[in-house]
Formats: sequence, C-alpha cells, structure tokens
Amino acid sequence: VAPYFGTEKAPECHLLYNVTFMVDLWNSLATRDTRMLAALIQGIPDNIPSGACWVNYARCHDDIGWGFNEEVARSLGFDPFLHKRFLISFYLGAFPGSFSRGELYESDPKTMDARNCGTCASLCGLEKGLHERDEYQQELAVKRIVLLHGFCMAANGIPVIYSGDEIGQLNDYSYIYDMHKARDSRFLHRQSFDWAAASKRSDLSLPGSQVFRKLHRFIMIRKGQDMMGSANKLNIAGTDDAGTICMLVEPRDVYGQDMMMVVLANFTEFQKNVMVETTSSPLLREDDWTDLAQGKTVRLAGDPVVLGPYEILLLTRNSRNG
Repeated sequence: VAPYFGTEKAPECHLLYNVTFMVDLWNSLATRDTRMLAALIQGIPDNIPSGACWVNYARCHDDIGWGFNEEVARSLGFDPFLHKRFLISFYLGAFPGSFSRGELYESDPKTMDARNCGTCASLCGLEKGLHERDEYQQELAVKRIVLLHGFCMAANGIPVIYSGDEIGQLNDYSYIYDMHKARDSRFLHRQSFDWAAASKRSDLSLPGSQVFRKLHRFIMIRKGQDMMGSANKLNIAGTDDAGTICMLVEPRDVYGQDMMMVVLANFTEFQKNVMVETTSSPLLREDDWTDLAQGKTVRLAGDPVVLGPYEILLLTRNSRNG
C-alpha cells in the first residue's frame, strides 16, 4: 500500500494503515514463527514522503483479512492457500490447540476463504481462559495483548489502540439479537465501551485492569522516548529461534547514528534463551542494554538473553540511560 503515500514532490495520503504488519503480528502468534514478520519489517520502505506516516494497530473496527505476502510465505515453506485456511481456523477457535475465540466474516464455502472477527482480548485467549477458569491461560492472554500493542508502539508510525482493547473487552455476542446487526459478524467487536469495567481498572486482580496498567506503562515510555517516534527506520537482527524477533529502531538523520533501540520479543508461550546476531550493527556489541519497561539489564553480545513467554523488551544502551 506504500504507493498511496505518493512522493515527496507529489504527496497523496498522509496516513495509511500498516495492514500487513497487523496480519503478520497475528500470524506470528498463531504459528509461533516470526519469520514473515521479520521479512515484512526489512521490506518496509523508509523513503515515504516527510509528511506521511504509518498507522500501526493490532485491531480496528473491521475484520482481519489474511493478506500476508504469499511470495514470502512460499519461500519459508508455507503453502499460501493452506496457511490461510490454518489462520482462519485458528482464530475462529476451531483449530486444535487454539487459544482464540472469534467468528467468520464473508465466509465463502466455494473458495474456502473467510475473514476473522473478534476483539483483541478474545482472539488472544482471554475469553477462553475466563470461560475455563484457567488463570494461567488468562495470564498468557494478557501477555499476548501487551506484546501486540507493545510491538506497535515500538515500530515507526502512529500506534492505535482500538476502543475497549485497553481494558481487555471480550466479544459481544448480543449483536445476533439485533435485526439490524445480526448478519454482520463484525459487530462482535463493535460493542459499546464498557465504562463499568473501566471504573475497576485499579483492581489488578482483574485481567482487563492488568492490560490497562501494562499498556499505560508502554504509552508513558513512548511519550518519553524519541526512539519511539514516527520518523525512525526499522531493521532486523537475526536470532537463533524463529519464535523470537529482534527489531532495531534507528533514527534516519546522521546526528543520531550512535543511537538505537532494540526490541526483542518472544511470540511463544515458552521461555527462550535467545542469541542475537550482532553483526547487523556494531552498537549491538557495545555496552549493556536496559529494558525501559522493567529496568532490567541484558547483554546482547556473547550471552543468550532469557525471554519469558510472550515477553517484549524495549532496550536502550546504558550509556544513553544515565
């Protein structure tokens, strides 16, 4: 969609949804494989007009259509048709082992194509965890929600949180009783904002309140960090595990060449001991790095970094933190 931005001399759209970025985030959660997301990030053009900007999001008012890069999928060993069928089934909640609860939109039995609907929390497993009274599933769901939004906030562009996702609202199935909405499953995630739940956001025993607190922390971090703005460029440093990703956020201007933020994330429910390929930038081999959210320090060169399930680290060099 980048051509819709136009050029510096002839600008067109100022803002564009980074749709494939969203799709590849959800794909990474379902597959526990970040390679398509990494390929996308490496291919995001950094020569868009100066007045233009990407909009990064996990969910919006619309359905999720699985428009991933089929050429990249084939190069990674995926059959695009079968893989799309897997994603549709996974986020419907029909695929064995799926944590998701959702519904289909514009399902076509002839082409076997469909789109998926649902709130971020329900697609991330919170609805299933609450229904089954499984506290660990609920904990993992909160981590998935935070991971998706944290990654959007770290990428170059404007992050958007869809109304209700900041408090972990679940699917609203009552739309089927409204004759004006019943035939459009997108109303599953188009419910009114739950002000009663929002009023309880200080009660951290509630999963939705945990989501709110963690996202608020990421928002405050982004507000205070130039490295989390819209005018930066993205790159990828390799890792030794496909379930993890290392995104490098760097300034475009020459005056910030000694600055970098490293976003290290685990898209699986398992603890990972991750080795980062430090040849991507000499800065990766220098200093210790501190996570802006937790304050813990890690070293990227030589030693593996321990990542918990669905953990995301926003790392800056210690020499820049003092």
